Amino acid sequence: MHPNKFFSIIIACKNSTKTIRKTLHSLKSQKFKNYEIIAVDSSNNLQTINIIRMYNSNAKIIKIFNASLYEALNVGVRNSRGRYIFFLHTDDSLYSPEVLLKVFNQIGNSDAAYGNIKIINNQLQTIRKWKDNFFFKKSFKFGWHPPHTSLFVKKRLFSSYGLFKTKYHISGDYDLMLRFFFIKKIKLKYLNHYINNMRAGGLSTANWYSSVKSNIECWKIWKSYNFKFSFFTIFLKILLKIFQLNFLRFFLSFKSRE
Repeated sequence: MHPNKFFSIIIACKNSTKTIRKTLHSLKSQKFKNYEIIAVDSSNNLQTINIIRMYNSNAKIIKIFNASLYEALNVGVRNSRGRYIFFLHTDDSLYSPEVLLKVFNQIGNSDAAYGNIKIINNQLQTIRKWKDNFFFKKSFKFGWHPPHTSLFVKKRLFSSYGLFKTKYHISGDYDLMLRFFFIKKIKLKYLNHYINNMRAGGLSTANWYSSVKSNIECWKIWKSYNFKFSFFTIFLKILLKIFQLNFLRFFLSFKSRE
């Protein structure tokens, strides 16, 4: 059965009433309309659902109590009908009304594509830009990977290579990308435009404890695939994520030619 939507936008909601309006407004303003919204709500009130209905009466809303983030995202994937899956967090928003139209025009028949992101603070000010097209398969070994918040992936890849592993609480997205792009060697297409505004302070960077826990999970992920990574890899991963230092980017580019 062929999908009847081009994009499935999956939103995991949990007590998101303070931020979800901007997320939904960025979707409603899109010039490209061939998409569906699948909201998986794990909160214990109806306020979030009412807000979603106000912005999009056709959104598919699935209520699942006490679900973790990756459990909710998996439910969204299973219930999606689009050709490409995109995960939009309730702290984030699409960068401009042209985002989905640009992706539609440029993605072709690629299995997956990613673009640039802007990281913003609570005052919606840009504090960092993530704009890089030098991703390559071996970059995973040096702590570098595409930003998952700008990633569009064909739905059939989830059927072929699996969903998020819910045993991970922070780094399930990293495990998914490692599995798809490093192990299964799915080719990525880079789209040189901004995809979304990502709010700083997500699961992996909320505080020092979350950062430590995230890197411990990454180490467990590497171990589960029998990868031999050193603590230097973790060190690079932290620096790249926080600073995106030019000399480290040069280092990765140099290693890609080895």
